[in-house]
Amino acid sequence: MFKGFKLKINMNKKSILIVEDDEFNQSILVDYFSDKYDVITAYNGHECLSSVLEHEPDLILLDIMMPKMNGYEVIDIFKHNPKLAKIPIIVVSALASEAEKQIVYDMGVTDYITKPFDEHEILSHIKKYLLY
Repeated sequence: MFKGFKLKINMNKKSILIVEDDEFNQSILVDYFSDKYDVITAYNGHECLSSVLEHEPDLILLDIMMPKMNGYEVIDIFKHNPKLAKIPIIVVSALASEAEKQIVYDMGVTDYITKPFDEHEILSHIKKYLLY
């Protein structure tokens, strides 16, 4: 349903790329943020990389467990590319152990939110990195 979904880009709004393979979670996140930010979506790591090159988002919400290319692979690619490494990445994942969180923090992600997520919690995390 949301494959390739992209809201009209407003140059005055910051943009968020939501990388989530679950349509329900993706639609919830789009609903949360589409009034405040330009929202771009991707279902896996390959789509994420294409979207980043095309749209240059200001922030990425990234799931870890995805088909084709998982979140760990995406983070690794981003952190080894100087241009991409500047984009804040907030992991939004069902993997909730401290060990899992430490793995992605050690890889260089900006923040980590566990699923199920709360709209106010996730919005407060985003606001820390996207100053108006």
